[in-house]
Amino acid sequence: MAEYFGRHPDAEIYLSQPGLALVLSARILGEFGDDADRYQNARARKNYSGQSPITRASGKKTVVIARYATNRRLGDALHTQAFSALQCSPGARRYYDDARDCPVPRSVPPLTCSYMVGLTRFEPATP
Repeated sequence: MAEYFGRHPDAEIYLSQPGLALVLSARILGEFGDDADRYQNARARKNYSGQSPITRASGKKTVVIARYATNRRLGDALHTQAFSALQCSPGARRYYDDARDCPVPRSVPPLTCSYMVGLTRFEPATP
């Protein structure tokens, strides 16, 4: 697996993320796919992975609910990455603790979403 994953043009980007080693990087890349044009922005990646909530508003009423139709394997891999990053990255630990101490509750795990944004900010690989 190391040989094939290492050949991918974006392998270096995935491996540079905190909490991602070879197997988890390959798993996330496999679940997201390697088509650079598949996701327009970070929000599209969050929606696909199920990390962003659904907001429904009608008149004066607004409801925020969790996404249920998601790629659960990808969500599991991203949560594993976030947990691993907490153990090995002081910056990730500080970010998580600050988000957890925030008085406004969040419906989205903050580390998972921030890392997906990091995976979106790269230039598409040229063949």
